[in-house]
Amino acid sequence: DRDYSLTAPPGTFRIVALGDSITYGRGVSRQEGFTSVLERLLDDSNPNRRHEVLNLGVGGYNTIQESEQYRVRGRKYSPDLVLLAYVLNDPFPAATARQFVAPVAARAGTGGGLEPAPWATSWSRLAHLVGSHMHEPRKPEPRDASVQPLVYHHQPKTWNIVTRGMADLAIQTRQDGTPVVVMIVPLWVRFDPYRFEHVHTQVAQEARKHGFAVLDPLRAGAFAGTDGSAYQRAPGDELHPNAEGHRRLATAIHDFLRRRDRDALAGAGKARG
Repeated sequence: DRDYSLTAPPGTFRIVALGDSITYGRGVSRQEGFTSVLERLLDDSNPNRRHEVLNLGVGGYNTIQESEQYRVRGRKYSPDLVLLAYVLNDPFPAATARQFVAPVAARAGTGGGLEPAPWATSWSRLAHLVGSHMHEPRKPEPRDASVQPLVYHHQPKTWNIVTRGMADLAIQTRQDGTPVVVMIVPLWVRFDPYRFEHVHTQVAQEARKHGFAVLDPLRAGAFAGTDGSAYQRAPGDELHPNAEGHRRLATAIHDFLRRRDRDALAGAGKARG
């Protein structure tokens, strides 16, 4: 596993990726996850500069928790860009990170109090494993993926999770002077026709309301001529992409950033170098 210093090396463009188990890379190797692929693509397309993509994805996190992840951990790394990977089950009241970690810390003999042990909350793959595997997300299982997003995005109580999370992330990133890109990850179902087009539109409108840039890889043609089932991590898993799905997501992000921020990516990160 790779460790990152709080201060990026001179001439480095640093991205913090927020999200849930898709960002974390459930079902694929670390090198196959879209954050690792993106880092390599950026380095290859601009070999004169270094790029870092810090994966802060945690299985089961919703938008509020992802915003809190930035507050507690992400902003410490002074990123040049925040990438929020939005999945269509994000407006769901998932368990908190403390609920994920504390029982494991207690069983490990580190105490049964409310605060998890330092090893369990450090920036490490272990903390991600705790959240993504040892205590499985309380979001719906893949079998529910094709139905529940239609409900989540129309119920005020669950949609409020998204609006609150994005609003809080916008406040933080404005204070930091850090731009945000929201990538809308599709469900891996039939793409033609795709029954969740209106949900993507709803999410994109909310993100833009907060000043975020929006990337919708499906609409951008990243999966043109193919069907979503080809990218399922396992048959019937409509939430988690396989390695090829991650590669296409990474390519879409790379191309989007190169078009939108060519000058920034060609130079050093802000106030560095």
